[in-house]
Amino acid sequence: MFMFPKPGQNHKLPGKYRPISLLSNLGKIYEKVIIDGLKGHCSDLQIIPDKQYGFRPNHCCVHQLLRVTNLITHGFTNKLYIGGVFLDSSMCARHSTECGIMA
Repeated sequence: MFMFPKPGQNHKLPGKYRPISLLSNLGKIYEKVIIDGLKGHCSDLQIIPDKQYGFRPNHCCVHQLLRVTNLITHGFTNKLYIGGVFLDSSMCARHSTECGIMA
């Protein structure tokens, strides 16, 4: 994966880069075979917990937001203490390139 700056954009912002994959067609097919195998293996062994919505068919981030909203609503309704940790990872690409992770 290579990150190329978008022309005429502020290159200090991570969202102003275009990710380009240089995998060959054979590499892309191999990647698809590996991912399909991993999904099947994880599904058969039930490794992925129900609370994880990534890497699962028919699940998306909207479902996770709905689940969290329902938990918060339930807590308010029942006068429970509610705590949450929300992580904004939008700037992690900038820091990972400084460390050479995405090079």
